[in-house]
Amino acid sequence: MKTLKFTIVLVLCINAFLFAHWLFRHNSDKIEQPVFIWNDDEESIPMDNTPILLEFSSKDSDTIYIGPLEQDPAEYQFTVTDDSITITDFGRKVGTVKLEGQLEELIIKDNL
Repeated sequence: MKTLKFTIVLVLCINAFLFAHWLFRHNSDKIEQPVFIWNDDEESIPMDNTPILLEFSSKDSDTIYIGPLEQDPAEYQFTVTDDSITITDFGRKVGTVKLEGQLEELIIKDNL
């Protein structure tokens, strides 16, 4: 009787091991590491801790295109704190407004 129980347990363990092995191999084929492509010349590869721009990525592809973050003066950064927004333009403070519809007026005034 002990031999029968031992044999059944052994067969179940082997089956569980084979199933886990098959499952791991089956799913490991689908796991792909993303490919990063620097979308500019190699001389412009940034140093550590330098901001970069995500230029293109797709959920259907494992390729991610990145490039240098250009200092375009027309791009604003918004920092929301409690009931106000602080607007900066790459380090230059444009101003702070309350969240009451004054944002458009501030940006138009800054562009004059």
